[in-house]
Amino acid sequence: MNKLANNLPNDLDELKRLVLAQADLLEEHTEHFHTELLQKDAEAERKEVELKRKEVELERREVELKHANAEVERLKELIAYFQRALYRPKSEKIHPDQLGLFDEAEAIVTIPPPGEESRISRWTSALRFVFQNCSHISRHNILNI
Repeated sequence: MNKLANNLPNDLDELKRLVLAQADLLEEHTEHFHTELLQKDAEAERKEVELKRKEVELERREVELKHANAEVERLKELIAYFQRALYRPKSEKIHPDQLGLFDEAEAIVTIPPPGEESRISRWTSALRFVFQNCSHISRHNILNI
C-alpha cells in the first residue's frame, strides 16, 4: 500500500483524472461482464427450451410406440385366430359373436391417458370418414368363417 501511495500524483487535477479513468475502466468491465452474463443466461434458456422440446418429442414417440406395440399384439392375436380357424377340424362351428367376446373388457382396460384423447378422437374421426366415404366400394369375403 505504501508503494501505491508513493506513486499517486500530488496534483489534485491529476488525481481526479486518475480516479475518473479508474471509474470508467470499472464501468467498462462491469458492462462487459453484464453483457457476458446476459449471453450466458440466454444460451442456458435456449438449451432449456430445447431440452423441454426434446422431452415432449420423446414422450410423443413413447406414446406412438405403445400404440404400435398394442396394434402388433392385436394383429398377432388375429393371425393366431385365423390360423386356428384355417387348420382346425372343420366340424367345429364358431358363433359369429364369439370373436368380439372380450373386446369390451379390453376397451375398458386400455382407456388412454387424458392427453391422448385428442389423438384418439382424430383417429376415430378419420376412420369414420373412411367408412362413410368408401361404402360404394364392393366388399368380397375371401374366407368363409
